[in-house]
Amino acid sequence: MPKRLFFFFLLSMAVLGSNAAGYAQSPLDSYKYIIVPKKFDFLRKENQYRVNSQTKYLFEKNGFTTLLKGQDYPDDLISNPCLGVEANVIDESNSFTSKVRVSLTNCQDQVVYTSEQGISKEKDYAKSYSLALNNAFKSIAQMGYQYDPNLAIVPSFASAKTEESKAEIADSEVTQEEPVSEPASAAVAAATVPAATAATVPAATETEEKETSPSGAVTYGNDNIAFFLIDQGDKLVAYVVRSASENYAQGEKIGTFEKSSLPNVYRVEWKDMDKDIEKTTGYFDEQGNLKIDVKRNGKVEVLTFTKE
Repeated sequence: MPKRLFFFFLLSMAVLGSNAAGYAQSPLDSYKYIIVPKKFDFLRKENQYRVNSQTKYLFEKNGFTTLLKGQDYPDDLISNPCLGVEANVIDESNSFTSKVRVSLTNCQDQVVYTSEQGISKEKDYAKSYSLALNNAFKSIAQMGYQYDPNLAIVPSFASAKTEESKAEIADSEVTQEEPVSEPASAAVAAATVPAATAATVPAATETEEKETSPSGAVTYGNDNIAFFLIDQGDKLVAYVVRSASENYAQGEKIGTFEKSSLPNVYRVEWKDMDKDIEKTTGYFDEQGNLKIDVKRNGKVEVLTFTKE
């Protein structure tokens, strides 16, 4: 009998241990910040029915560090936008019932989590949305979120900076040698590679040059705005670093650049000063400057951004 009890005790401990391990591994443990907008799309004005402020409060109640979109962001989030995910409340209500879900989108525009649907049949809109939101957060509370820096996503530009630093150290240790004449084709290729890739892309032949595109992430800017340009493989995404205009918030996504069949030419979706998305064209010139065509008063104007 004692042996049998001891066996059941060990089995119970094993089950509890495995459940605890599974509970600790929340799908959001790799994200440090939740960014809550001041207005969700289904609302007519900022924080209507207190949905935005309640969303922020409920995330904080469940152990998340939350920020309002547009406020001053911490240095680590500015240097690595992938530490944060943006919250959204999705309204699935009908005439008689409030139904909402909470979703989270990462720096690559991927929805990484969607909550269970929260439901309320209260007639008053403010009460109904509040109760529905509380119910939606029950599935978030069950995750047992705890930020783990070891799981944090490090975008390619961070590793690129590290490799660049290593290269600088290595160069300082190399003995100076006599300059070697460079083949004409390699010199031409090096001149036409954008500045964003010049530090990481070796001299290319004329054939290789046609496939060259910026890699990692680099800061580009002009007198009005500066942004990180992050390479996500099939596209480049721009996030605001600083802006002279209040229309752009720090950390806000301002543009998406999709590759075209032409080298260094991109199909661009650019957010203008009125927050409207303009579909246009962008390209890197021979000096590595980023140029974007925009329409102003019926005419095409070129925005120029230089590497910082």
